[in-house]
Amino acid sequence: MNTNAIELEFVTCDCCGGSTTEFYQKPVWDLPVEAEEVMAVRCTSCGLIYLNPRPTQHAITSLYEKYYGSTPKETSSLQKGLRANRMLRRLWHWYCGQYLGEVLDKAKGVVLDVGCGTGDLLEELKKKGCDVHGVELNSESVNICKKRGLDVRCENFDTLSFPDQMFDTVILWHVIEHLPSPQRALEKIRRVLKPGGTLFLYCPNVDSYMARLFDRYWFAWQIPFHFYHFSPGTLRRIAERSSFKPKALETVTPEFCVKYSLDLLLRKRGDAVSKMILRSRLLRSFFFQVTVAPFLRMLDFAMRGKGEFIELELWK
Repeated sequence: MNTNAIELEFVTCDCCGGSTTEFYQKPVWDLPVEAEEVMAVRCTSCGLIYLNPRPTQHAITSLYEKYYGSTPKETSSLQKGLRANRMLRRLWHWYCGQYLGEVLDKAKGVVLDVGCGTGDLLEELKKKGCDVHGVELNSESVNICKKRGLDVRCENFDTLSFPDQMFDTVILWHVIEHLPSPQRALEKIRRVLKPGGTLFLYCPNVDSYMARLFDRYWFAWQIPFHFYHFSPGTLRRIAERSSFKPKALETVTPEFCVKYSLDLLLRKRGDAVSKMILRSRLLRSFFFQVTVAPFLRMLDFAMRGKGEFIELELWK
């Protein structure tokens, strides 16, 4: 028996229920476990791209516990200063291609952050005056949230019960691609949102120019943790099937997308030049960040809809 193998399951398309697919991609597997069968397929009926087969819920939970970190991000004095000033924060986030400042400005009332991690976003919203709540599967992350005085439950969102129309704002920040059934999750979120409430969605764009450039080394494949890979079209379609009304959709490319994909590519190549670049720590430098960012802003403008991440704002 191979102790490095993981248990897999086959699923149908979560958007249309179809079972006919075509091969799309064999992304680079970056974990020390074996699952050669895992691949990304495309539904021939609606175009949704997803893993099939994929790890079972038991297997993926074990992988999260073992390989998904729960250490809070260190915040530099510069970052703290930027966060304290609304205009500077918005300018810096625009320059770097980040969406957090916009969510911090727009989120209001009773807020639920699904997959809240160690609570960075919840803490910022709490300072703003929101009544914040979170859901997180990683028990270590939940403990960190509780030490920060945050109301976070260590449960699976699928099985968690909330009263109807409890929240003004729900946030799925790099989460919908991880969920076993995005369709079921969106239907549940619509039920717990108040009339006129807002859902903020943020996830990788499989139709981005970075995905095309890096191909199977694109960092946002994140096999096996990302079950689904949305384009603007398929994300909008699955949201509308859950009776949400799209309010705004944009795509944007943060600078870290380049360095993460380059890091994966160079590590897998493993030649002398690649090792030298990795040892130099150039990809992690502030210089790299500020140099790459303006080129990405120009590409985002020139290639509308092809940015690295999809920002979708929905209302009930």
